[in-house]
Amino acid sequence: MDFSDYLALFTLLTTAISVVVVISQYIRRINLKRAQYLSEIIDNLKSKGDIGEIIYMFEYNYSWYDGSFHENHELERKVDKTIAYLSYICYLRTSNLISKGEFSLLKYYVNHTLLNDSVQAYLYNIYHFSCVILNRTSGANNTEFPFKFILEYELREKLIGKDFFDKYSTHFPVYLNFR
Repeated sequence: MDFSDYLALFTLLTTAISVVVVISQYIRRINLKRAQYLSEIIDNLKSKGDIGEIIYMFEYNYSWYDGSFHENHELERKVDKTIAYLSYICYLRTSNLISKGEFSLLKYYVNHTLLNDSVQAYLYNIYHFSCVILNRTSGANNTEFPFKFILEYELREKLIGKDFFDKYSTHFPVYLNFR
């Protein structure tokens, strides 16, 4: 082996090491961005804003869903925003955009929400009302259940019973016109 062979081998090894270093830095940067994104999600859940306020209400099982709820547009907007946000989190997990370990940091908030009696009643009403809308608009602009991913999570985790899908169930109060 002459000098040019050693130089070529050295260049090849240096290039290989450089590629490994670049790839590891890239992976580290991606993981850091994922951690920052997860931190932002957790901050939104714990903030003093709309979502944090409603999460607190869910967490302590406040009874808020009654016959006057749909007249209180501000509370309804906040509840819809919060459940949509949690459904988005479930979408991220379903789509494998966050890992099982990352989801475990958020699972507490999702589960406490779904175990809230008022949330159960609200989702029941919205689900069955959405089914009525879907049947009326069976065309290109079908309306889907707006909280699809949180409902799918709830089913997978067995947090709801079969009576949820029975629109004549006596387990849930009815505040929307779907019967």
